[in-house]
Amino acid sequence: MRVSLLYLLFVALWAITSWTTLSGALFFISLAFLFIFLIISMCYSSICVLFFLGARELRSGDAKALFEASSQEAYKLGIKTPRLFFYNGSLERAFVLENRRDVSLVLDKTLIDSSTKEELKAICFELLLQVKKKMAKKRTKVMFFIGMISWLVHSVSKIILLILPGESLKRSFSAVVMFLMAPLFSALFKLTIGKDYFKRISVLLEDFPKEFDDLNRIGHKIRKDGSYHSLSSRKILELASVYKSKNFQSIMLLEFLPHEWDYFFSSKDDLC
Repeated sequence: MRVSLLYLLFVALWAITSWTTLSGALFFISLAFLFIFLIISMCYSSICVLFFLGARELRSGDAKALFEASSQEAYKLGIKTPRLFFYNGSLERAFVLENRRDVSLVLDKTLIDSSTKEELKAICFELLLQVKKKMAKKRTKVMFFIGMISWLVHSVSKIILLILPGESLKRSFSAVVMFLMAPLFSALFKLTIGKDYFKRISVLLEDFPKEFDDLNRIGHKIRKDGSYHSLSSRKILELASVYKSKNFQSIMLLEFLPHEWDYFFSSKDDLC
């Protein structure tokens, strides 16, 4: 309901702004872009999130264990076998995307390489359980919305950087943009998804103790003494990202969104 309200408010704001500030051909162009946005959000949101993450599709020969794990867990849950993708990020994350009838699993490359077959099965089960319980579409829409805003902001900032003189000023501008967007997007994610989403996944996993135990083993491997749960550590990573590409910064913003593994593997008081 909160996700639908977000889209309704965005569309209403776009339409009202176009009506009050534009006229003639510009008004119809703005409405055309709004129509395109609605079509993409309804039919191609998962493809766009894959683009924002810089994800690439896996071949069975590259990750045989992951292919076997995903097909077995999909069969166990009685759902369609998902497509598999990987991306190169800064955190060990895994996401499930669903749009219409298409399901995709996206895992960080480091996570794939460091996980055993049993751990990969646990990851696939936890992600596909969200599809089974009709939760994944909601999350995909929010990630698409945030990713789209991030992409637009970075596109505009790239134009501004061409105008700004001096390398230090450009990096300062990039750092400010990154510093402001990360907490804004996290707050937006919490307002639309919220802690209840992660609580529901946790409750659902209580009926599958083996899978949850395997998932917890992954948590012990990737926790890194709480390094990426620390606000100061995240800010250091954000500042370091100004020396990297805008695509990397967009990936990092999506990675830093609240994740169920933060909820599972850390103190609940520190999250969401």
